Amino acid sequence: MPVIAGVESAKQYPSGTFVRFFAKAPTFWMLVLISILVMSLHACGWLCLKCLTKPVLREKPLIMEAAIIPASVTKPQLAPLPPPPATKKPLQKVPRKHKIKAVVPIDPEPSEFSQTTQLLESTSVTSLVPESVIASNTESVTKNAEQLTEVTIDTQHADNPKPNYPAIALRHGWQGQVLLRVQVNEAGVSEDVTIERSSGYELLDESAVEAVKQWHFNPAKRGDMAVASSVRIPIVFMIDDQAPAPA
Repeated sequence: MPVIAGVESAKQYPSGTFVRFFAKAPTFWMLVLISILVMSLHACGWLCLKCLTKPVLREKPLIMEAAIIPASVTKPQLAPLPPPPATKKPLQKVPRKHKIKAVVPIDPEPSEFSQTTQLLESTSVTSLVPESVIASNTESVTKNAEQLTEVTIDTQHADNPKPNYPAIALRHGWQGQVLLRVQVNEAGVSEDVTIERSSGYELLDESAVEAVKQWHFNPAKRGDMAVASSVRIPIVFMIDDQAPAPA
Protein backbone atom coordinates (compact mmCIF):
# COMPACT_ATOMS: atom_id res chain seq x y z
CA MET A 1 0.00 0.00 0.00
CA PRO A 2 1.13 3.53 -0.67
CA VAL A 3 2.35 5.61 2.14
CA ILE A 4 0.03 8.51 3.07
CA ALA A 5 1.63 11.72 4.02
CA GLY A 6 -1.03 12.29 6.55
CA VAL A 7 -0.32 9.13 8.27
CA GLU A 8 3.27 10.04 8.41
CA SER A 9 2.47 13.29 9.84
CA ALA A 10 0.17 11.67 12.33
CA LYS A 11 2.91 9.53 13.36
CA GLN A 12 5.20 12.44 13.66
CA TYR A 13 2.64 14.47 15.61
CA PRO A 14 0.50 12.03 17.46
CA SER A 15 -0.79 14.56 20.00
CA GLY A 16 -2.62 16.92 17.49
CA THR A 17 -6.41 16.48 16.99
CA PHE A 18 -6.34 17.80 13.42
CA VAL A 19 -3.54 15.55 12.54
CA ARG A 20 -5.27 12.57 14.00
CA PHE A 21 -8.41 13.40 11.91
CA PHE A 22 -6.42 13.53 8.72
CA ALA A 23 -4.61 10.42 9.66
CA LYS A 24 -7.78 8.48 10.13
CA ALA A 25 -9.81 10.05 7.19
CA PRO A 26 -9.70 8.34 3.90
CA THR A 27 -8.59 9.96 0.68
CA PHE A 28 -12.14 10.79 -0.37
CA TRP A 29 -12.63 13.19 2.44
CA MET A 30 -9.39 14.79 1.69
CA LEU A 31 -10.53 15.49 -1.81
CA VAL A 32 -13.80 16.91 -0.52
CA LEU A 33 -12.06 19.24 1.80
CA ILE A 34 -9.69 20.35 -0.93
CA SER A 35 -12.62 20.94 -3.26
CA ILE A 36 -14.45 22.93 -0.64
CA LEU A 37 -11.34 24.95 0.00
CA VAL A 38 -10.86 25.63 -3.70
CA MET A 39 -14.51 26.60 -4.11
CA SER A 40 -14.26 28.87 -1.12
CA LEU A 41 -11.22 30.53 -2.58
CA HIS A 42 -12.95 30.93 -5.92
CA ALA A 43 -16.01 32.35 -4.22
CA CYS A 44 -13.91 34.81 -2.27
CA GLY A 45 -12.02 35.76 -5.42
CA TRP A 46 -15.25 36.21 -7.34
CA LEU A 47 -16.75 38.38 -4.60
CA CYS A 48 -13.60 40.50 -4.46
CA LEU A 49 -13.58 40.84 -8.22
CA LYS A 50 -17.22 41.84 -8.21
CA CYS A 51 -16.57 44.46 -5.55
CA LEU A 52 -13.68 45.83 -7.54
CA THR A 53 -15.53 45.93 -10.85
CA LYS A 54 -18.75 47.34 -9.40
CA PRO A 55 -19.53 50.55 -11.33
CA VAL A 56 -19.30 53.68 -9.35
CA LEU A 57 -22.66 55.29 -9.28
CA ARG A 58 -22.38 58.96 -9.80
CA GLU A 59 -24.61 61.06 -7.77
CA LYS A 60 -27.24 62.65 -9.91
CA PRO A 61 -27.35 66.37 -9.58
CA LEU A 62 -30.21 67.52 -7.52
CA ILE A 63 -32.61 69.23 -9.87
CA MET A 64 -34.74 71.82 -8.20
CA GLU A 65 -37.77 72.96 -10.03
CA ALA A 66 -38.57 76.57 -9.35
CA ALA A 67 -41.91 78.01 -10.31
CA ILE A 68 -42.45 81.75 -10.39
CA ILE A 69 -45.49 82.46 -8.33
CA PRO A 70 -46.77 85.97 -8.91
CA ALA A 71 -47.03 87.75 -5.65
CA SER A 72 -50.44 89.11 -5.07
CA VAL A 73 -50.08 92.85 -4.95
CA THR A 74 -52.59 94.40 -2.71
CA LYS A 75 -53.50 97.86 -3.82
CA PRO A 76 -53.16 100.35 -1.02
CA GLN A 77 -56.48 101.57 0.05
CA LEU A 78 -56.62 105.26 -0.51
CA ALA A 79 -58.22 107.28 2.13
CA PRO A 80 -61.53 108.66 0.88
CA LEU A 81 -61.18 112.20 -0.33
CA PRO A 82 -62.96 114.72 1.79
CA PRO A 83 -66.05 116.07 0.11
CA PRO A 84 -65.39 119.33 -1.68
CA PRO A 85 -66.48 122.32 0.29
CA ALA A 86 -69.81 123.56 -0.74
CA THR A 87 -69.24 126.52 -2.93
CA LYS A 88 -71.54 129.31 -2.34
CA LYS A 89 -73.33 130.35 -5.42
CA PRO A 90 -72.41 133.89 -6.25
CA LEU A 91 -75.24 136.22 -5.87
CA GLN A 92 -76.54 137.15 -9.22
CA LYS A 93 -76.35 140.83 -9.61
CA VAL A 94 -79.59 142.21 -10.80
CA PRO A 95 -78.71 144.44 -13.70
CA ARG A 96 -79.56 147.99 -12.99
CA LYS A 97 -82.18 149.27 -15.28
CA HIS A 98 -81.02 152.04 -17.43
CA LYS A 99 -83.09 154.07 -19.70
CA ILE A 100 -82.27 156.56 -22.35
CA LYS A 101 -84.94 159.06 -23.15
CA ALA A 102 -84.80 160.61 -26.54
CA VAL A 103 -87.19 163.45 -25.97
CA VAL A 104 -89.07 164.60 -29.01
CA PRO A 105 -88.23 168.10 -30.11
CA ILE A 106 -89.71 170.19 -27.41
CA ASP A 107 -89.03 173.63 -26.14
CA PRO A 108 -87.27 173.03 -22.81
CA GLU A 109 -87.25 176.75 -22.07
CA PRO A 110 -90.36 178.36 -23.55
CA SER A 111 -89.19 181.85 -22.82
CA GLU A 112 -86.06 181.39 -24.92
CA PHE A 113 -87.21 179.08 -27.69
CA SER A 114 -90.38 180.61 -29.07
CA GLN A 115 -91.52 180.02 -32.61
CA THR A 116 -90.47 183.53 -33.55
CA THR A 117 -86.97 183.02 -32.20
CA GLN A 118 -86.64 179.69 -33.99
CA LEU A 119 -87.75 181.26 -37.23
CA LEU A 120 -85.25 184.07 -36.91
CA GLU A 121 -82.44 181.63 -36.19
CA SER A 122 -83.41 179.38 -39.08
CA THR A 123 -83.61 182.20 -41.57
CA SER A 124 -80.39 183.76 -40.39
CA VAL A 125 -78.48 180.49 -40.88
CA THR A 126 -80.03 179.24 -44.08
CA SER A 127 -80.95 182.66 -45.56
CA LEU A 128 -84.09 181.12 -46.96
CA VAL A 129 -86.05 184.29 -46.15
CA PRO A 130 -84.72 187.57 -47.56
CA GLU A 131 -83.09 189.76 -44.91
CA SER A 132 -85.14 192.73 -46.09
CA VAL A 133 -88.32 190.96 -45.09
CA ILE A 134 -87.00 190.21 -41.60
CA ALA A 135 -85.58 193.68 -41.01
CA SER A 136 -88.40 195.75 -42.51
CA ASN A 137 -91.54 194.28 -41.13
CA THR A 138 -91.90 192.43 -37.83
CA GLU A 139 -95.55 191.73 -38.53
CA SER A 140 -94.67 189.77 -41.67
CA VAL A 141 -92.21 187.70 -39.62
CA THR A 142 -94.90 186.90 -37.11
CA LYS A 143 -97.25 186.01 -39.93
CA ASN A 144 -94.66 183.70 -41.51
CA ALA A 145 -94.02 182.16 -38.12
CA GLU A 146 -97.63 181.16 -37.83
CA GLN A 147 -97.35 179.39 -41.15
CA LEU A 148 -94.10 177.54 -40.22
CA THR A 149 -94.37 173.92 -39.12
CA GLU A 150 -91.63 172.80 -36.74
CA VAL A 151 -89.26 169.91 -37.29
CA THR A 152 -90.39 166.62 -35.78
CA ILE A 153 -88.70 163.25 -35.38
CA ASP A 154 -89.76 160.69 -37.94
CA THR A 155 -90.93 158.02 -35.52
CA GLN A 156 -92.00 155.75 -38.38
CA HIS A 157 -88.42 155.47 -39.66
CA ALA A 158 -86.88 152.17 -38.60
CA ASP A 159 -83.29 153.38 -38.95
CA ASN A 160 -83.38 155.83 -36.06
CA PRO A 161 -80.95 154.18 -33.60
CA LYS A 162 -81.33 154.56 -29.90
CA PRO A 163 -78.36 156.19 -28.16
CA ASN A 164 -76.05 153.61 -26.63
CA TYR A 165 -75.52 153.75 -22.87
CA PRO A 166 -71.73 153.22 -22.51
CA ALA A 167 -70.76 150.32 -20.26
CA ILE A 168 -68.26 152.46 -18.36
CA ALA A 169 -70.97 155.01 -17.67
CA LEU A 170 -73.27 152.30 -16.36
CA ARG A 171 -70.50 150.87 -14.18
CA HIS A 172 -69.80 154.26 -12.65
CA GLY A 173 -73.42 155.29 -12.48
CA TRP A 174 -73.03 158.30 -14.76
CA GLN A 175 -76.26 160.04 -15.59
CA GLY A 176 -77.11 163.27 -17.26
CA GLN A 177 -78.99 165.19 -19.91
CA VAL A 178 -77.49 166.34 -23.21
CA LEU A 179 -79.06 169.21 -25.14
CA LEU A 180 -78.29 168.98 -28.85
CA ARG A 181 -78.92 171.39 -31.69
CA VAL A 182 -79.60 169.61 -34.96
CA GLN A 183 -79.53 171.25 -38.38
CA VAL A 184 -82.14 169.50 -40.54
CA ASN A 185 -82.24 169.98 -44.31
CA GLU A 186 -85.28 169.95 -46.59
CA ALA A 187 -85.04 166.16 -46.95
CA GLY A 188 -85.33 165.64 -43.19
CA VAL A 189 -81.68 164.53 -42.79
CA SER A 190 -79.50 165.91 -40.00
CA GLU A 191 -76.62 167.84 -41.53
CA ASP A 192 -74.95 168.93 -38.32
CA VAL A 193 -75.29 168.06 -34.64
CA THR A 194 -73.72 170.22 -31.95
CA ILE A 195 -73.78 170.11 -28.19
CA GLU A 196 -75.44 173.13 -26.62
CA ARG A 197 -75.40 171.80 -23.08
CA SER A 198 -73.27 168.88 -21.91
CA SER A 199 -74.37 166.14 -19.56
CA GLY A 200 -71.10 166.52 -17.72
CA TYR A 201 -69.70 163.30 -19.19
CA GLU A 202 -68.00 163.23 -22.56
CA LEU A 203 -68.95 159.61 -23.20
CA LEU A 204 -72.65 160.35 -22.79
CA ASP A 205 -72.39 163.43 -25.01
CA GLU A 206 -70.61 161.53 -27.79
CA SER A 207 -73.10 158.65 -27.64
CA ALA A 208 -76.00 161.05 -28.04
CA VAL A 209 -74.37 162.91 -30.95
CA GLU A 210 -73.50 159.70 -32.84
CA ALA A 211 -77.05 158.42 -32.54
CA VAL A 212 -78.81 161.65 -33.55
CA LYS A 213 -76.56 162.04 -36.61
CA GLN A 214 -78.29 158.98 -38.06
CA TRP A 215 -81.83 160.11 -37.34
CA HIS A 216 -84.39 161.09 -39.92
CA PHE A 217 -86.81 163.96 -39.32
CA ASN A 218 -89.94 165.42 -40.75
CA PRO A 219 -88.55 168.70 -42.10
CA ALA A 220 -89.97 172.05 -41.18
CA LYS A 221 -92.47 173.43 -43.65
CA ARG A 222 -93.51 176.88 -44.56
CA GLY A 223 -96.92 176.30 -45.98
CA ASP A 224 -96.52 173.26 -48.20
CA MET A 225 -92.82 173.77 -48.89
CA ALA A 226 -90.15 171.97 -46.86
CA VAL A 227 -87.45 174.25 -45.56
CA ALA A 228 -84.17 173.73 -43.74
CA SER A 229 -84.31 174.48 -40.06
CA SER A 230 -82.77 173.62 -36.73
CA VAL A 231 -84.21 172.00 -33.68
CA ARG A 232 -83.04 171.36 -30.15
CA ILE A 233 -83.30 167.83 -28.82
CA PRO A 234 -82.62 166.86 -25.19
CA ILE A 235 -81.28 163.31 -24.67
CA VAL A 236 -81.62 161.98 -21.12
CA PHE A 237 -79.36 159.23 -19.76
CA MET A 238 -80.65 157.80 -16.50
CA ILE A 239 -80.33 154.65 -14.40
CA ASP A 240 -83.07 152.92 -12.40
CA ASP A 241 -85.67 154.99 -14.18
CA GLN A 242 -84.73 158.07 -12.21
CA ALA A 243 -84.11 161.13 -14.29
CA PRO A 244 -81.21 163.33 -13.19
CA ALA A 245 -81.80 166.74 -11.78
CA PRO A 246 -81.66 169.44 -14.44
CA ALA A 247 -78.29 171.15 -14.66
